[in-house]
Amino acid sequence: MDRRLASEFNQEEVARLERVLTMEKVLANNIPWEKLAQSTVIEQKELQLIQRYDKQMPLTKKRMLDEDGPLYAEVLMNLVVKLNSDEFLRYVLALIDEMLSASDSRVALFVQLGQNSESLPFQPFLHHLDRKNPDVFIVSSASKILATLLMRGVRYGARPERVRQHASNLFKWLADRLSQSDAQPEMTQALLLSLRTLLRNQEFRVLFDQQDGINLLCALLKSQYHQTVYHALFCLWLLSYNQKLASTRFPETTVCSRIVDTIKNVQREKIVRISIATLRNLSDHSRENCLHMVEAGFMKILPNLLMRKWGDDELEGNLHALNDTLQDVMSELGSWDRYKAEILSGELEWSMVHKSDRFWREHASNFSENNFQIPGVLIDIISNSQNPKVRRYWTIV
Repeated sequence: MDRRLASEFNQEEVARLERVLTMEKVLANNIPWEKLAQSTVIEQKELQLIQRYDKQMPLTKKRMLDEDGPLYAEVLMNLVVKLNSDEFLRYVLALIDEMLSASDSRVALFVQLGQNSESLPFQPFLHHLDRKNPDVFIVSSASKILATLLMRGVRYGARPERVRQHASNLFKWLADRLSQSDAQPEMTQALLLSLRTLLRNQEFRVLFDQQDGINLLCALLKSQYHQTVYHALFCLWLLSYNQKLASTRFPETTVCSRIVDTIKNVQREKIVRISIATLRNLSDHSRENCLHMVEAGFMKILPNLLMRKWGDDELEGNLHALNDTLQDVMSELGSWDRYKAEILSGELEWSMVHKSDRFWREHASNFSENNFQIPGVLIDIISNSQNPKVRRYWTIV
């Protein structure tokens, strides 16, 4: 993964700490495990195991897992399968999350449970994502655990085709949830964090795109919640590292234009940083992506971005690289392409082309393209503008 991730992870430290504190708060509860034995959810032997493991110090838990890891993983997975109570399920998920966060190798303990079952270890966590009246912590933890198991599963013995199938099912569910209203920002952000984990895998990037993932993330850039916007941009940045998607799928969307609008409207540095990094990647793979940026008016805000003191060498390097690439693209454009880009950017400026009789003679027929798109946009701009320079267009058009 590109080293630019390091600085972005630092920006996420506050959000990460908030999640750790939530997990610690859940694990601070005292769980009446005896109730599960009384209701036959677990057997007496399982009760003894979970009581022995619960509330131990980290080093003691490590020793217990080193000695009897498969037994503890089986007990916890059995609880995930059978539990319906939010209180118990939160606690069990927190225990598993804690276990996997301490060591990637513990994924193997859960993968081994799938040797005699097609659904384990993935399906039970996906099942809890689709609960009625979903609990944010349960969805957040279950999606994080499932993402970890899918990302590391093959390394520890899971069959690739099974991982691929369960990942596809998860992406279908994620696409459905992310397409819904952003009424619960905490839920959306939790799901995007899990998606960030999954999109480090090239094959998973393609699977997510098959669910129209790029357009779903693009729509989230309109969210009023900056953290949602940031996570959506981070996911788009990860997707931009897939060369095929960057060169063929992104140009078919409005992602570049939407990112430019985001830079114009949101001045937070971490959002600008990830936005510019994404545009830099996309500009390297498709001239059409570059044209979308130009048409969105990026060249008008780029000089100010270049002059700003960022204190971030990578951000400044990306800005200069973008400027060089887009200047080259602009130099290749004919007069009509430049005029079209100006109109679509929504920001009109008086230039020599507007006074050139030759320009209007040579390009009059172009105004009928795309069902007279350019005249329609131009009329909207002029009729809604209070700028006297813009109003002068009436004398030309």
